[in-house]
Amino acid sequence: MFVNHMTTQSHQNGWKHKDKSLKKWTGLSDDISSQIQCISTQFIRCKLRANGLMSRKVSMTINVLPHATVRQMHHILVIINRMSLELERLHPRIFCNVTIPEPEVAPIIIENVGKNLFKHNDITWGKIISFLTISSAIAADCVKAGQSDMIQSIIDTVYTILAAETGTWIEKEGGFSTLSDYIRPIGSEHISFLGFLTIMVGFLLTVQFVWAVFKHLSKQILNIM
Repeated sequence: MFVNHMTTQSHQNGWKHKDKSLKKWTGLSDDISSQIQCISTQFIRCKLRANGLMSRKVSMTINVLPHATVRQMHHILVIINRMSLELERLHPRIFCNVTIPEPEVAPIIIENVGKNLFKHNDITWGKIISFLTISSAIAADCVKAGQSDMIQSIIDTVYTILAAETGTWIEKEGGFSTLSDYIRPIGSEHISFLGFLTIMVGFLLTVQFVWAVFKHLSKQILNIM
């Protein structure tokens, strides 16, 4: 039911298919919209693969993006993944081995975590990466539960939340490339310690909030069930 609701709402909010794999969010440029979709899709795909969960069956449930788009965002995905790994290392209880009541409610939990996390237009790169990390952990739990058919719905929900709640902010920042400029000095191949530390402070300020919202929603769903 939720998947159908999300699809209907997405069209009402301006989510239009350019083809089978690309979407356009009204109010955002094509470039920012495709960046958000690429990050949402490829980050979850990469996290599943890293955890040994990317089987052929799972891969077939995920929309394939244009190679040029994926290649363009590769260096950003590397940075986001590095930050995410550090987040998981520091807070494994929150970002690793996440368990949800039922795989079918995964999009609902992700949607509510995102809306609470980004409410009042309080957006940072740390919050965005934290949101991606908890979403990928929920996706992994769905695959472990044998519900790989939920993965594309999860990706669509992540895209919808990022586009609706953070898209304008990301566009004003200059796109995801700003993240690279922010933590990597111009001309350097390495992430600066100061930039890394700054992003991690953003993570730490977000962690407990994400965990509180997630636990609250899980308890609510368990009570309903």
